[in-house]
Amino acid sequence: MTTVINVPPSLDEQSFEHVIEQLAPIPLDEKILVDARHARWASPYGLTALLCVAQSRDERMTFTVPEHTETASYWSRTGFFRYAAELYDLHQLALHCNRRFFDARRAYHFRGHRSEAGLFEF
Repeated sequence: MTTVINVPPSLDEQSFEHVIEQLAPIPLDEKILVDARHARWASPYGLTALLCVAQSRDERMTFTVPEHTETASYWSRTGFFRYAAELYDLHQLALHCNRRFFDARRAYHFRGHRSEAGLFEF
């Protein structure tokens, strides 16, 4: 069974407590999906804390990225996905091709490819 942990729409040092409250009671051997699809904003603290969550278990967690293109673009520019790819199984990542925010070199790093719709998929 997979347990879903929902990332709040606004992620900072206070709202991150919601993530920890969801994670704490889950058995160490259970599969976890960290769902950030509805996240709209994250502070540097929030992004760093998400990386720490991934390191709290022996088994890799699955991570779904924000659906909002501008949010995913910002997270990409901060380097979050570069480190998250080493810690999480990134799924359902599709970013609109916008060279100003997300370039092909980064997509290659995440083993992504451009789809026919002009999206990067991972």
